This record gives sequence, structure tokens and C-alpha cells, in this order.
Amino acid sequence: MKKHLLLIVAAFCYGCLPEKIPSLTPPDTVMFEFKWQAFDAQQAYDSRNPEPIYGWTRRYLDFDQKRLNEIQLICYPGGIAFELERYVDSNGSWFKDRSGWRYGQEILHAPAATYVNYLQSLSSSSLYLLDNPEITAENEDLSIKKVGDNVEVSARGYQTTFSNIKQLNDLRYAGSAQILREGRSKATMRTTLHASRNIPTLDTPAWVKLYVSSPPEPMLIEDLGNGVVLIKNVGDGRNVLAVLDDNGWWIFGAPLNSDLSLATHTLLSEKTGQSSIASVFVSHAHGDHIGGIAYYLEQGASLRVSDSVYEQLLDVNIPFLKEASIQTFSGVFEIQLGNTAIELHEVSNTHANGLSFVWLPQEKLLYQGDFLSVPNDETITPAMTITHELDAYLKRREIEFTRMIGHHNHDMITPAIYQSILNAPEQRKNNYPSCSDLAL
Repeated sequence: MKKHLLLIVAAFCYGCLPEKIPSLTPPDTVMFEFKWQAFDAQQAYDSRNPEPIYGWTRRYLDFDQKRLNEIQLICYPGGIAFELERYVDSNGSWFKDRSGWRYGQEILHAPAATYVNYLQSLSSSSLYLLDNPEITAENEDLSIKKVGDNVEVSARGYQTTFSNIKQLNDLRYAGSAQILREGRSKATMRTTLHASRNIPTLDTPAWVKLYVSSPPEPMLIEDLGNGVVLIKNVGDGRNVLAVLDDNGWWIFGAPLNSDLSLATHTLLSEKTGQSSIASVFVSHAHGDHIGGIAYYLEQGASLRVSDSVYEQLLDVNIPFLKEASIQTFSGVFEIQLGNTAIELHEVSNTHANGLSFVWLPQEKLLYQGDFLSVPNDETITPAMTITHELDAYLKRREIEFTRMIGHHNHDMITPAIYQSILNAPEQRKNNYPSCSDLAL
């Protein structure tokens, strides 16, 4: 699950703006609280029949000081839940993973995402319509019209209908919204406005002052021996495994986009002198894990995936897929690559249909995507449903690893770290809903 998918606007009409919007003068901070559900095929259990992803947001707006603070809960299949906090002012946006599950204690800072820019990006996805002279709509593909008591916004293939529009001073907001993509439902939202908290300004959270995010790490190669290498820091902190045989590299993981696949291929060629790509494997059909497949297929690579994943890929219309050599499997797929034995294990789970991991039995090395994500600072958080499903499978198959590599973040998950996560107690420390409370 990619970093930018942590943002709720990724599922909605990002950048769509109302036609124009009045100055806002409330003296106190205004709080919105709303629930939403999004139908995102690229993050669903099965892309052919996506079930809702549920979310909840509490957002404070200080119009006088131009500050925004929001807390979000986002619930994905397999018990994966993100608890996020964001603070925005004229100096940019700060982002914190309150659950610690993906980013640990790291604070991410985006200087360009200032209050005005961030408000602009949220104007159609957060259920309120703002009249602000600093926000204008200059997209020639944008269409905004009033239909009865509703407002309809169309842009970039999305159609959003705002209804139950209400007024607070100069602030207009919608009580609900329906968002469609190519005629299919993408999201439904409901909101409640809580006005005037009797505080003249919104204070800057202490964590904003204390932390600044680290610059991105460059892509690196770790030689694991026996023709096995690990490419680190691919895109937003991902890891890709590669194994060499007589026909070239087998690539395990093709995240995000073709540019990253090209960069991975180039680095492999430069550091090892071996450039041929024999095959590519992806663990499941989520968009952030398959975006780089097309590059490898264009180079003549074959594709190895589970039956269920291949059926979903056909629905996505990936370039060069129909011309490629395909080998699918169900259950366990075994192959010898040079001196290295490889096993692909498909696991019954609730996160993604056909989800598989890579097992190197001689090395006792396990490479997986989305079963478990450990932050690089090794913050220990309670195991989610998908991790318990993996653990049950490993016990049943008597698989004992000495090193687990996560597609996301940490590439040196030891048995001790793994057990600490499995044994970590659930902690309910927040005064907002749980995932089970969010169905609309």
C-alpha cells in the first residue's frame, strides 16, 4: 500500500474546485467530523468486485491564522488500519503516523503543501465548499454547475454531487457527497459540523516543532550471496528482491511505475554487469505493487503470479500483458534458479485475493508484501489480522525464517521483532471510532 494512498484524496476528485468561494471570517476554530467510504479497486480484496474502504476524519480549521489540523482513521481489508495526523500552515504540511504501523515515529514534512494549496486540494473531497479569493479554478477540464439544490463537479474523470448544502456564517458545506468514476461509485461521505470551539487560534502541535523528516535514501543494492540481491529504497522506501539464473534476473516486486522499474533495472545492470530480465513476480494485484510490471514485460520478461492475481490483472489492462509469457499457480510454486531454490506461497487471507510470499528455504529468507510492515525505526505495534493469517500459515507449513524482508520499509525483520509484534497488546488510546463503527 503506497504512501500517497494514505491520503483520502487519492480515492476522490483530487484538485476539483468549486467555481468561486466568499471570504471566511469566523473568529473561532471550526471543527468538521465526517465518515466516508471509498470503492477503490486498486486497494480492494479483489479488484473485480471492490468492497468499501472506510474512513473517518476530524478536521479543525482556523481561518484567521490559516491553520489546519486533522486526524484520520482509514480502514483497509485485512484489518489494516492507519491512524494519521496532519498539521498545515503557511510553512507547509507535517504528517504523523499516530499508529506507528507504517512510519513509526518519523514526521514527514512537505514545504510546498501550504495551507492555501492543501485547502485547494481538499475542496471537493472533504464535503465543504469554501469561497476564498485565493482559490480559483483554472482547469479547462473542470465543470461546475448547480442542479436543483445540489452542486455537481466534474474533472479528471470523476463526477461529484454535493447535496444537503448548509451554511455557517460565510462557510458553506455539504452534508453528503456521492463520487463516481466512469459511472461507477467511488465514494460516499457524510459530515457533521461542530462550530465555535471558543479558542481564538489553533495551536501548533508540539510534535511539529520537534521533528523534521529525513531526506529520501538513495537506491542501494545488498548482495545476499548465491546470485540473490536486494534493491533497497525503491520509490517510497520499498524493497525489491532479485535472483539471477542462466536466463537473467528474476524480479520479485514491481512497485508504483515503470520509471522505478527502469531505475531498478539500471542499478542491477551497473552493479552486477547482468542486464537480462527473465521473469517478474508480484505478490498481489494492488495498484502500488503492479505499477511497474509493464516495463519488465516490454523487456521480454515472463510473468509469474497466482491464478487469482492474474485474473485481476486482466481486468486492469496492463500494457504488454497479453503478449507476455504467463505462468500462474495455485497454492505453492517451486523453481530452481541457479543454485537457489525458490518457493512462491499463496496464502488464504482477508487483505488481497491471491496474495503470495517468496520463500528461499536454503537461506531461510522470506520476502513479503503487505502481510507485515515494520517501520525502519522498529516501532512495535500490535499485529493486524493479515499478520496473524500469515503466522497461522507459517506454523502450518513449519516455515521458520531467520530474516524477513518487507516490501514496505524494514528489510531486516528478525524472529524477535516478529514475535514482539505478534505479542504486542491492543491499545485503545484514542477517543474516536474504531473501524467497525464506520459503515455508512
